[in-house]
Amino acid sequence: MKIQTTPRRVRALLCVSLSIAFAASGAPAYGQATTTTTNETIPFTSTLTNPCNGDLVTFQGNIHVTNHATTDSSGGFHLKTHANYQNVSGTGSPSGLNYRVGTVSNETLNDPDGSQAEMTVIQTIKLITQGPALNFFIRFVFHITINANGETTSTVTETRIECRGQN
Repeated sequence: MKIQTTPRRVRALLCVSLSIAFAASGAPAYGQATTTTTNETIPFTSTLTNPCNGDLVTFQGNIHVTNHATTDSSGGFHLKTHANYQNVSGTGSPSGLNYRVGTVSNETLNDPDGSQAEMTVIQTIKLITQGPALNFFIRFVFHITINANGETTSTVTETRIECRGQN
């Protein structure tokens, strides 16, 4: 079963958008906090396997990404990213079923001045069939905490996969 939590192209576009946001914000003097917010709508095409019925679903639409980046008065960096699919649909092969595809992703990064940091990613993906086949739901949670010595002190990884509906 192949599961992509975020298509590679979308991750690459997110990285580019973050780089642009950082460059646009400039380097603040300590003691002065700065905040930059970006909003983008990115067209994309991707594929995902529905393990509930074996379909390979090819879908397209838009992903809306909002980044909210803050450099605090101590030089720490904080980022909140929200992404969700908009008007995304596709077709399954070999079934020929139509699908609505939804995802919501929330990511936070807190990197105070120094070597400590923490990051959390929570993402859901839904492949909803427009027919009698089972629907596919996945929820992914990842969290990591790094202490001031640069050591990982905690990690959480949770993946929940469900097939829902009637077959």
